[in-house]
Amino acid sequence: MEIKIMIDILKKYWWVILLIISVPIIINCLILKPAIFKFVGKDTDWLNFWGAYIGTVLSSCIAFYVLHKQLSQNQNENKNNRNLQINILKYQQKSQWLTELKTKLAEYYKSFSLNDINAIANRMLTKETIAYIQIKETRASLKQIIDNFNVADFSKGIMFSNQLTKEESNIIEKLKSYSDEFCALIEDLDWYVFEVYGHNGSDDTLRRMYESKTKKYQQEEHTHISKSRRIWDIIIEYDYKISSKNKEIISTRMKEAMRNIKADNIQKTILELLDYEQEKINKIIQL
Repeated sequence: MEIKIMIDILKKYWWVILLIISVPIIINCLILKPAIFKFVGKDTDWLNFWGAYIGTVLSSCIAFYVLHKQLSQNQNENKNNRNLQINILKYQQKSQWLTELKTKLAEYYKSFSLNDINAIANRMLTKETIAYIQIKETRASLKQIIDNFNVADFSKGIMFSNQLTKEESNIIEKLKSYSDEFCALIEDLDWYVFEVYGHNGSDDTLRRMYESKTKKYQQEEHTHISKSRRIWDIIIEYDYKISSKNKEIISTRMKEAMRNIKADNIQKTILELLDYEQEKINKIIQL
């Protein structure tokens, strides 16, 4: 290993060694040659002068080089220390941000209120009380759920800047798909219970009204993208027989929605986001 190091040094600084060897020889040759014009002093005096002169120049160059390297090293160390302090500060700030993000995502997950939605759907399968009272109570419950969800979703959203990485965008897009699915379900249930749920009568007598209201709702602008079939598709499938097929319509809508809003999938996506953000923060201190 030492021999290899010596060979590398010789390859890199061969010209220095050559200069050290050749300078005395060149000076000696110049002194021995006849002078073109007269010089003060003897040849030995000039030999001493050039020896002292070259020695001084070399010493000065070495001292300057050592000083330059020392200053450069100090500058690099100071720069590294500043960068380390900045990275530590960034790490602390991002760690605090991640702690807050965990709280917001926990609230976001809780706001899906899947058990409450299932309970509301079960009550809608049978008319337990007077229709208008049940409609009022059901709509109030749905409104409370969607209001809580919107707050949690907004609080989660403002935790992120506009400059997202590709990985963050993909994960947040997954969360958005769950949000859209949930909001579309609430929207459908609220419309259903308000517009067609409480009417009494046979399918034939109510068909024209059901068909008119369903098509009107279908043609409205809907902001949430749902992978599940919307309520109008299911009503059409059951040929607008809402009075006799109430249970089937609600059950079908709920089953299809719940397949796309599984609690395990939401948890997995949230943990994926938190793991990514933690890894991203850890890289700050490793720089």
